[in-house]
Amino acid sequence: MSESGTETALRQPLDMAAFSQWLDRHAPQIGGAEVQLKRLSGGSSFGVFEVSRGAGHAVLRMPSWPPRPDALKAMGREAKILRALGQTDVPHPRLLGYEPDETAVGVSVTLLEFVDGWLGSSTPPPAFNQPGQRREGLAFALIDAIARLGKVDYKAVGLEDLGRPEGFLDRQVDRWQSHFENYKKTYDHPGRELPGRNYVADWLRANKPEMQKVSLVHLDCSFPNVMFANEPPARVKAIIDWEIATIGDPLLDLGRAVYALPGRRVGAGKNSMSDNSDMPTREDLAERYAELTGLDVSHLDYYCVLAAFKLAIIIEFNYYRVALGIDSSEVARQVSDYIPEIMAFAESVARSAG
Repeated sequence: MSESGTETALRQPLDMAAFSQWLDRHAPQIGGAEVQLKRLSGGSSFGVFEVSRGAGHAVLRMPSWPPRPDALKAMGREAKILRALGQTDVPHPRLLGYEPDETAVGVSVTLLEFVDGWLGSSTPPPAFNQPGQRREGLAFALIDAIARLGKVDYKAVGLEDLGRPEGFLDRQVDRWQSHFENYKKTYDHPGRELPGRNYVADWLRANKPEMQKVSLVHLDCSFPNVMFANEPPARVKAIIDWEIATIGDPLLDLGRAVYALPGRRVGAGKNSMSDNSDMPTREDLAERYAELTGLDVSHLDYYCVLAAFKLAIIIEFNYYRVALGIDSSEVARQVSDYIPEIMAFAESVARSAG
């Protein structure tokens, strides 16, 4: 076993001997040599590791330690969705195995196929360092993948019970406002206010459009959760991190994908996490989405504001984990500091839209 496979290095209490036996049963195709683990990525919710057994590879996902209270539920949701996506043309990592029983290998785990590609939030391969190649092509490839997802017959692939599409947009503001307040109880901490939150909530209630379509939605489909092919032309090989996906309004995926990009009216596309100032505009990408799906994108501002509002509240748990010393990682601290900027962006777009 490599040093990277020890409990100390992983932080999660993974029983390597039991995990090796589990791999023998669930993923014999990756070989039977000694298990080697290498951290690939992962934030304050889940860790992601490359599993190697000789020449064979796979990807291991397991909760960051200590886990969030809803970590097991999220992993089960993702496993169910990935099984269903195996019946579709949506780019995704194939599910190899899922172990919900924490006593089996020490922690709940999901095993996925190893996708040969690069993460959209990382430095691209040299082949993409050509004028216009990296940015424009990648952004439109992301939109193409989201449009494909919105065309999935979720009932036919067994995901009819994944969510409640009736009143999906009606519930959003109250749900996430309540989620924000519940953090205080969960962590027994007074928390902090996010400036602009209540203004954005009121604006969303007043400007809610009618849903045009119901579909499977990822809800966090953006460059950090997309893997691209290593060689041009730009092509999405896999959308990853499906644990919050549900059945709802596909235009919310569009809003999430483009909200941090430049707008014709608002937003230079630059924030503390990445510089998107040279990307296509939100409106240009929305027009491409409309061509592919036939959906009306005239309410793009609403979906961008809702996506940012929702994202800021969902990841606000990072603030509590940092404040209480539960998570001392640099990733958690950076995310915690960045959340107010997300809400500020949502407010700026809402105010500009009137």
